Amino acid sequence: HFQIKPNKLQIWDPYFCKGTMVKHLADLGFHSVRNVNEDFYKVQQTGVPDHHVLLTNPPYSSDHLERCLTFCVESTKPCI
Repeated sequence: HFQIKPNKLQIWDPYFCKGTMVKHLADLGFHSVRNVNEDFYKVQQTGVPDHHVLLTNPPYSSDHLERCLTFCVESTKPCI
């Protein structure tokens, strides 16, 4: 349970697809969403952006799911 209001909750979706996630979440009242066309794995090396929760649907091809789950297990932030 978050003590942060939805419009202030910082959500990070590291897997960019068509770029519609920001709009969909804004329609639900979440206005602080990061979903940009960048390499999730390089970002892990250079510095993860500020966020309260990771919310994503990783690609199931290659080893993306396994790498995402590894990140989530090692993270101190909630991952959905």
